[in-house]
Amino acid sequence: MPTILTIAGSDPTGGAGVQADLQTFCSLGSHGAAVITSITAQDTASVRSTHHLPAEWIGEQLAGLLEDVAIDSAKTGMLGNAAIAETVAEVLCQWPDIPLVVDPVVWSTSGLALLDGPGVEAVRRRLLPRATVVTPNLAEAQVLTGMTVADVSGMREAARRLTDTGARAALVKGGHLPDEPVDVLCVGGDLLEFAGPRITAERRVHGTGCVLAAALATFLGQGRSIPSATERARAYLAAGMRRARAIGHGAAVVDFGAAAAALQPGVHDA
Repeated sequence: MPTILTIAGSDPTGGAGVQADLQTFCSLGSHGAAVITSITAQDTASVRSTHHLPAEWIGEQLAGLLEDVAIDSAKTGMLGNAAIAETVAEVLCQWPDIPLVVDPVVWSTSGLALLDGPGVEAVRRRLLPRATVVTPNLAEAQVLTGMTVADVSGMREAARRLTDTGARAALVKGGHLPDEPVDVLCVGGDLLEFAGPRITAERRVHGTGCVLAAALATFLGQGRSIPSATERARAYLAAGMRRARAIGHGAAVVDFGAAAAALQPGVHDA
């Protein structure tokens, strides 16, 4: 059983953050380990406030874990500020063989900043060169590259620029495109595009970026190539979104069990 690590913030609803990552790992047959970076006060409607742990505490969590446990792959989510991003990068660079998915969480869906300006620069300068795959949405790709990213052409260029920072691959997510969503993957200098119909539901689905990155990290940890892991992670998320469940008065959450079940041989998600 592979062991997959999440380095991210806590979401009390379980729809995003560390809780969603761990549910993703478990549903896909892997053991989940976690290093907490931040505590959030949030519900299914919005993030009310964030409380970042001291960077030295996070470094202690991460260094101690890596010295003891064999980690097959890892992902980062909410990092909060430059001190945390620098600390995480410093420790992870001592373990270069662990595949790393960097989900550059900058804002919550409700618009609250989850990474400050110096933190964005620290992620760009220190963490992206360590990344196996970086997974920004359109807004995150724009802030990381400094260019306008509003269509597929812009996504292609942003993906190329992100790999120029040292990231082995970049997956720019097109869920916020005005037309049908397309994700653009740049790996090894090649561009791959993954298209699919937009999934509509009565409520928006919370934590989709976290879940996609967690699934991608899991499949990398299970030995899949970056394109194969990407395709399978997208299928996992799509199935979970189609069966998303309302647990509160706001956004729905991914159905992790249904997502994993849809990937079983002979099961066709509809």
